[in-house]
Amino acid sequence: VVFNNQGRNPHNVIPVQKGAFEQIATDDLQPDEQAQVIFDEPGMYPYYCSLHGTPKAGMNGRVQVAES
Repeated sequence: VVFNNQGRNPHNVIPVQKGAFEQIATDDLQPDEQAQVIFDEPGMYPYYCSLHGTPKAGMNGRVQVAES
């Protein structure tokens, strides 16, 4: 999955469940930059931006990985 920062502010991508996937640090997702996360296993992977939200409010989402 490629996370593309199209905004004016830096962001990060933090897994809600610690260690579920490699987090993207703020330094890696500045405006007009992108970062990639590889998911090896099927499942639901919730995440949030700790600069602009929490796991339950603000900037958060989830990646759903299906079996191929």
